[in-house]
Amino acid sequence: MQVAVEETMACGIGVCMTCVIPVVGEDGITRMVRSCVDGPVFRGEQVRFDDVGSIPFDALGAPGWKGSSAARAAESARDIA
Repeated sequence: MQVAVEETMACGIGVCMTCVIPVVGEDGITRMVRSCVDGPVFRGEQVRFDDVGSIPFDALGAPGWKGSSAARAAESARDIA
């Protein structure tokens, strides 16, 4: 199932970060993605609707986020590519 999200979009090009929503990636890590650039259509089962409007404690980059060493390595490799 796919969903189209309508989050507040101040700039519409991803610079202001007001449209971020928590989405679980293929690797199982939650990331705050920009709905205006990375969406607005997402796989419904990957959007964490209960956490929209907040930063989940287990989202990548959240205060105190530790993740597994494998998750950190995968994220580092993704950032380099």
